[in-house]
Parts: sequence; structure tokens; C-alpha cells
Amino acid sequence: MEYKMKVDEPSLSMDNYELILQPCLELVCGMLNINLDTHTDCPIDLADFGACEGHTFLPFLKLVIEHIRRSSKSREIVVTLNDQHTNDFNALSRNIKAFQGEMNDPLLRICIIPGNLYRQCLPNSSIDLGICSFVTHWLSGPINLEKHLLYIPGETEKEAEVKRTSAQDWMDFLIARSMEMREGSVFLVNAPFGGSEAWSIISDEFYQLHARNMISKEDMRNTNIPLNTFRTEAEFRAPFEDSTQELGLQLLHISRRPVKLYENRNIVSGIKPWMYYSLVTGLGKTRKAQEVQEICDIYFRNLEHHFSDWKSIDFIIFDVMFQKL
Repeated sequence: MEYKMKVDEPSLSMDNYELILQPCLELVCGMLNINLDTHTDCPIDLADFGACEGHTFLPFLKLVIEHIRRSSKSREIVVTLNDQHTNDFNALSRNIKAFQGEMNDPLLRICIIPGNLYRQCLPNSSIDLGICSFVTHWLSGPINLEKHLLYIPGETEKEAEVKRTSAQDWMDFLIARSMEMREGSVFLVNAPFGGSEAWSIISDEFYQLHARNMISKEDMRNTNIPLNTFRTEAEFRAPFEDSTQELGLQLLHISRRPVKLYENRNIVSGIKPWMYYSLVTGLGKTRKAQEVQEICDIYFRNLEHHFSDWKSIDFIIFDVMFQKL
């Protein structure tokens, strides 16, 4: 059985949009300008991978479309939104409908394609501009970390396995995008770095459920949130610098900037949606749905206590842009 987080009616705004994507607008539009004069008889194809409900990408897309329309009013703009099959595509569809109504652009087409972003999802040579924000830190599969829900450097005995998986995931992502990108097209990835103190609290509180005999060792083995938010700049650069790989991609830009996520907001309500599926999937392997829900309710109430005096979670964002040769 699959579980889905119950969410409020979505809106087109997102608390962290201005932190994640808006600072990249000038960089993206500058590179897009170079390609707007080519293939003028074809649609402009944009894609977002890991769209979730569209809260991060759609406000950014609005600005990108407005930029395109200042120089090209008659070309079709085709936008493809991707996420894994467990995503709430009903919420995404509602947001798309609202977005199209706001834009009122008869030449704007938007479609949804479910799929694993570590595999090819779109046809060959079908992207002019690609975006992927706060997604590539998710690993392609869970790794049993024993007493930890999430990977924290120096605190787990499987650090080498996490790093190997993370490196292969990044390579697989780049290979898939290389197939999908047109010659000269560009792609932007925003990836978080950090969060070790928060991750320790999240893991420790889950372990306390075991210490209080609320969950078993088997529950702990089954339950993992497969993240690596500690990929370094060198690790991002590695596939582009490996002469044995023929990616057909060139690294154009990489930079880092500090951000405060969930600033002056309820942190647990911010982190719960992306944690929830992993928790209920792991616990649901041995427990009934009602019992899983009760355990999760207790767990998140306990987290509320730990994060009650936090004003934000500090991260670094890596902005990585590459081009198809």
C-alpha cells in the first residue's frame, strides 16, 4: 500500500522560491538569450525535474516566459514537468491550471511526465532549458544506516556506500539529461549542502522511539530517508573533469551561497511533507496503517519540541549550470 501526505489546497507561491531559484534568474536568462535566435521555427522547450506541486518552479517559469516574450511573441513555449510516480499530480495539475489562467498565453503548452530522474524521461534532443531544484540530493535507493534516518558524515559506518551511490546517481543524472538536451541547451541544478545538526535531531528522535519500545529494530532497519546533502563542489565537478567519460556536457558555472530555509516559520511543518513518505513506507512494512499514523504523529510532536526555538535551518545552495556540446 502506498501512503500520501495530506496537503492543504496548493497555491502558486512557495516560501522558499525566492531563496532557491530567483537568484538564478539573470544567469538563466543570459544563457537562454544565446539560444533564442536559433531554431526560430521550432517551439522553445523548457523542463523541470522534480516539480513536486510546482510551487518552486512555476513562479520562476512566469519570469522566464515574460523574458522570452519580450523578444519572441509568436513562438510556442512547451513546458514539461517531471516527478516520480508517487508525487501528488492532482495538486500539480491544479497549479498548472491556475498558472495557465494567470499567464493567459495561447502559445503556452504544459505537460506532465512521471519518471525517475536518474533515467531518461524525455525524448532525445527535446530540452532547450532544464531546471532541477532541491532534488538531486535524493539517492536513487535507501541505504540501511542502522541508528540513523539520514546520512550524516562521520556518524554512519556506511559512509563509503553512500558516497558511491551518490556519485553514481549524479553521473546517471547527467547522462540522462545529456540525451534529452539539444545541442547548445543549458541546464541548471540547485542542490543543498549541510543540515547536519538538524539531521542529527531528526535521527536521534526516531531512535528514541526504539529506546521507548515504540518501534522495533526491524522498523529501524526498514526506515531510511535516502538523502545526501553533503556532496562537495569537487564531487559536482568530477564527471565533467573525468576524461574517460564522454558526457557531451560542459560545466559552465558552479557557485555556492548561504540560505536560511524555513526562516521564522514552523520548521516541522516544512520538513514533514518530504519525510513522510519514507517514514510510512518503512514502518508500513510490518505495521498496519493506523499504527503507522499513530507513531508518526508522536514522532512529529516530539520534533516540534526540539525545533520550537529554531528560527531557520542553515544550508549552502550549490548552483550548477552545464551545457550540451
